[in-house]
Amino acid sequence: MGYRSSVTMLLYGEEKDFPILKLWVDENLMPALEKNDWNTSESYREEVFQRGGDKGYAFEFNDVKWYESYEDVQAVEQAWNKFIETFDADDAPDLCAEFARVGEDYSDAEYRDNRCAHGLLSIVRHAEY
Repeated sequence: MGYRSSVTMLLYGEEKDFPILKLWVDENLMPALEKNDWNTSESYREEVFQRGGDKGYAFEFNDVKWYESYEDVQAVEQAWNKFIETFDADDAPDLCAEFARVGEDYSDAEYRDNRCAHGLLSIVRHAEY
């Protein structure tokens, strides 16, 4: 069984920079996802979205074991870190990143972003019936 989390990652920027983002995702993030077969799992969702003048990708991983010691998690984290390093440079296109992980425990929530993030991603806990 094990402790489970839901993880969402947004990568986006101005629509004119979407081809750069798509190339980066295809060359860096998709190989990380293919390494662990998350992109074929029922708990995975990928979507291209537009909001205002921004266009990007939303990646969702639900009900996953997000342990830093797991190779599949390390691969995704390495891709995240590479994105931050690449696009936080002064001469890089303004491509934004937001990451949220929500664990089973109420207090277990994490949010990260980069220098140009617009705050599109928020963590909300609510009851449903």
